[in-house]
Amino acid sequence: MIKARPFLKWVGRKSQLLERFENYYPQELRKGLIDSYVEPFLGGGALFFQLSQRYKITKAYLSDLNKDLVLTYQVIQQRPDELLDFLLTDLLVQQLVLLPIQEYHLLIKNSCNWHIFLKN
Repeated sequence: MIKARPFLKWVGRKSQLLERFENYYPQELRKGLIDSYVEPFLGGGALFFQLSQRYKITKAYLSDLNKDLVLTYQVIQQRPDELLDFLLTDLLVQQLVLLPIQEYHLLIKNSCNWHIFLKN
């Protein structure tokens, strides 16, 4: 099985504290008696990914105030093939335009049609 990992680095940087957090997890989690996880500040998801792979988490409720971040997770979960097509097309266009990568990403960021991934 391929292990999921955070796909971006986030300001909260909980990933640096994961080993310290281990000491504070409830015994019920270690014993498999807790199977649900609630994360109001998902960010990069480091804590969720670690817990879901070490323990028997069967239900997860993930949230964040950043709507773009939530949309990104939803697209990855629900429409991965469309996202991959979108990203591959984006890469091809960037190569054809021959702009430096930073300038190209700024251009795309300012003109992106992310609405195609929003639920209708």
